[in-house]
Amino acid sequence: MKSICKYILTLIMVLSFIVPCAFSAFAEGEAIITVGTVTGKPGQTVTVPISVSNNPGFSAFAFGFEYDQSVLTVVSADPSESIGGQSSFKTKLVWFNSGNYTDDGEIAALTVSISEDAKEGNYQIRITCEPGDFSDYDEKDVPFIAFSGSVNVKKESLSDASDIFEDVNKDDWFTPYVTYAYNNGLMKGTSSNRFSPNDPMNRAMLVTVLWRVENSPAADPSPFTDLYEDWYSEAVAWAYKYEIVKGTSSTTFSPNDPLTRSPL
Repeated sequence: MKSICKYILTLIMVLSFIVPCAFSAFAEGEAIITVGTVTGKPGQTVTVPISVSNNPGFSAFAFGFEYDQSVLTVVSADPSESIGGQSSFKTKLVWFNSGNYTDDGEIAALTVSISEDAKEGNYQIRITCEPGDFSDYDEKDVPFIAFSGSVNVKKESLSDASDIFEDVNKDDWFTPYVTYAYNNGLMKGTSSNRFSPNDPMNRAMLVTVLWRVENSPAADPSPFTDLYEDWYSEAVAWAYKYEIVKGTSSTTFSPNDPLTRSPL
C-alpha cells in the first residue's frame, strides 16, 4: 500500500510541472517546450531560455506566462534571433513566420528582474496558452507539451567583519553589529581593510546610514555649501528635504562635526 501511495504521489509531482494547455503526454509528433531554470540574487536581472525539442514544425506561437509577480517582473519576452522573431510583449511572447520552423533549440528568452527584497527560494515560471496558440503554416494546431522552469533566488553568503577589517576581531563585542551594517550596505570601512570602530561618528556618517536604510532615494540639492564629498551629499539633501536634519546655519551642514546624544 505504501509503495502504491508513493508512486501516485511521485506521479502527481511530475504532472504538476506540465502546463494545462499541453494536449497529450509525449505523443508521436508532439513538440516539447521547456522553460529553463536559472539562478540569481535579489536585485539582479536574469535571462530565462525557452527551448523546443522533438519539433514537428511550427509557424506561429503565442505564449503567456504565470509567475510570482511579488518577486519576479518580466522585463521583456523576445523570440530568439535565430528564428527571426517578429514581435514581443512584456507579458506575452508572440512569433510568426512565413514557413514552418523545424529546428530544435532555443526559440525565445525571458528577461526577468528579481525584487530587491526577494527571499531565497525557487520561483516557478509556467507557460500559459490556449488551443490554436501553437500552429503550423497551414494553421493547424501543433500538439505539444510544456515544462515549467524557474528562477532560483540565492543570496550571497554573508561576510564576517573580522575577516575583512584588521581592526575588528572575532571576540569584540561590536563585531556582530559591524558585520550586519557592512553586509546590508549601511556602513563601509574607512579603508579597504579598516573599519575604525573607535573613531567618533560625524553628522555626515549618521545621515548616510539613515539614507541607505531607505534604499538611497534621490533628492533635490540642499542649500548647504559645505558638502565637499560625494559619498554623503545626496544623503544630506534627502535628510534635509524630509526634515530629519537641519543645518548648523542656513547654508552650512558641518558634515565633519562629531555627534553628540542631542538631536541633530
